[in-house]
Amino acid sequence: MATPILDQAPFTIDSLPYGVISTSSDASHRCAVAIGHHAIDLAKYSKSGSFKDIDQSLVETLAQV
Repeated sequence: MATPILDQAPFTIDSLPYGVISTSSDASHRCAVAIGHHAIDLAKYSKSGSFKDIDQSLVETLAQV
């Protein structure tokens, strides 16, 4: 997978759009954020421990399925 480039249209680090996604491999609805031309699955990302320095209540909110 290519590394997201944060300064390309349509979305930059200064204007991240949030939404709800599902995929053909996982039909559950999950929070996501678009960065460049990619969507980051925040539930999956939070389960990886990547949000360890963020308030735990926010992590739990992002991980809700």
